[in-house]
Amino acid sequence: MLPFELFMLLLIIGLIVLLFVPTILRAATAIRRASRIANSPERSAEASVLSKRVEVSAIERGKPEQRHFATFQFPSGERVEFELTGHQFGLLAEADQGTLTWKGPRYVGFTREIMR
Repeated sequence: MLPFELFMLLLIIGLIVLLFVPTILRAATAIRRASRIANSPERSAEASVLSKRVEVSAIERGKPEQRHFATFQFPSGERVEFELTGHQFGLLAEADQGTLTWKGPRYVGFTREIMR
């Protein structure tokens, strides 16, 4: 093989590696995260809704992207924040008290305690 042909072959292989390695790494990270969530036990604890917030980011297709978050506080004072869907977010009100359920880093639900 001529030196120029070898150089071109190595250049093409290098470009392919540069293009696909980031995608492969992102896929591996997503698989590890999904596995961690799947293997996490579902947990529940008494908590109250401490705060809610909406994060608005770049406009895509003429519409801003929104992410919804809620912070919960346990009786011990420990706090945890989860990302929620818009529907889940809308069902919560600050100061609600009840049972928070989660699985690893993922919010599962919140059952409001009915005040009497």
